[in-house]
Amino acid sequence: SAPLVTRHGVLGVLTFGITESDQRYDAADAALIAEFAKRAATALENAHLYAAQTQAREDLARANAQLLERAAALDR
Repeated sequence: SAPLVTRHGVLGVLTFGITESDQRYDAADAALIAEFAKRAATALENAHLYAAQTQAREDLARANAQLLERAAALDR
């Protein structure tokens, strides 16, 4: 298992299993799992940041449209 860690904390844990009972993880496997977890956490954080930025942009566009409507109404 490897934690999914971002700058804001732990998102979860990535767990892998081996189907062959006589196989074990070695140091190279552990390093690969850790790197995969690091990249997965970064991708999840980036997706969250993108969604938040998209929502903020949409909110600002709506607010701007409302302000333009009100300004136009004042000019009449």
